[in-house]
Amino acid sequence: ARFWFRATDVFGLEAVDSIVVHFDSTPPRVGNITFARTGNLLYDSETLLDMVFDFDAEDVESGVEQLSWSIGTLAGKSDVAAGRVYVGGAGDGGDYCISIGFCYNVTFRVELSSVQLDTLLIRHDFEYYVAVTAVNRAGLATMLEKRFTVDATPPRSGVVSDGIEGSP
Repeated sequence: ARFWFRATDVFGLEAVDSIVVHFDSTPPRVGNITFARTGNLLYDSETLLDMVFDFDAEDVESGVEQLSWSIGTLAGKSDVAAGRVYVGGAGDGGDYCISIGFCYNVTFRVELSSVQLDTLLIRHDFEYYVAVTAVNRAGLATMLEKRFTVDATPPRSGVVSDGIEGSP
């Protein structure tokens, strides 16, 4: 919306100015939390240092201002690890730009090997939850949470047969 202002002084001189105001009533979109290992299982690892996850976050109206993540032992908890992700902004380029000139990326990556962690060990065959929260420039927030299971056992070797049974 554009607002116009007109001022007149005691001598009858006028000045006219305007300002454009953007209203954002929708929260940002967060989605597509994926792990660098197979599906939702982390194989052959008992440490968080091996964990990498990607996610998408965007807000085409006012832009994403803050991104934070956490890992917990229960939904809604952050008792294992937590941190923030650099969002970017004006002059950084990106996948999309909002009308006031800031540009942002859509896909983000968290590598726990570069994060200061309270604990490094994770439990085999145990469920954890990763949560990502995005806050847009209007102060509206969206949180997405995804459950994952840790499998610390390596895959077993075996034989793979391909073809029709009984043929060479």
